[in-house]
Amino acid sequence: MAAPGLNKTQLFLLRGSLRCMIVFGGLWFMVPLLSWSNGEGVDWSGQADASSTAPGLHTANGANAYWEGAVHVTIGDPSTRLRLLTWVPAAIVAVAVIVTGFQLLRIMYETQAGRPFFDSSARRLRLVSLVIGVAAVASPLAWSAANRRVIEAATTRGQVDSHVHLATMATWLVVALVVRVIAEAFRIGTRLQTDVEGLV
Repeated sequence: MAAPGLNKTQLFLLRGSLRCMIVFGGLWFMVPLLSWSNGEGVDWSGQADASSTAPGLHTANGANAYWEGAVHVTIGDPSTRLRLLTWVPAAIVAVAVIVTGFQLLRIMYETQAGRPFFDSSARRLRLVSLVIGVAAVASPLAWSAANRRVIEAATTRGQVDSHVHLATMATWLVVALVVRVIAEAFRIGTRLQTDVEGLV
């Protein structure tokens, strides 16, 4: 049975979108690893104070950098640690995308059974909320650490100031909160549905 309010075409598109979300997350996770296995260097667009990076940005051996609204850095032979640092922010987001897409896809299949509320749906939404909240905090912090290390490795500067995107972090924390509220609505709906069925 189709979920209420959705026809077969809409269900097909929604399922396809969620599956693409999972696949995209996997590719986002794997592409940097594949490029490193081919011997490619680190290509990083970061952030630093304009006054300290332009126009005379002195680079270390084997690195290039230029200022174009942001600091664009390439390092031909980075250390393994530096490679992993640049990979972590995107990996956090990719894992969050995969988990969120999978959980939403499972919720969709559950609602297609004709019942709008399931115990597992509330649990899945709570997990989605947690994953989004953790990624909202962890990814910007990981990006800030990677940004600092990459610019320090590519230039002759001793230390680079940290830049944390607080606005982005706050936006996704709000999204996580909204999903948590929806999860609570599902939990209450499941309880009411069970009570009604018990009266019939």
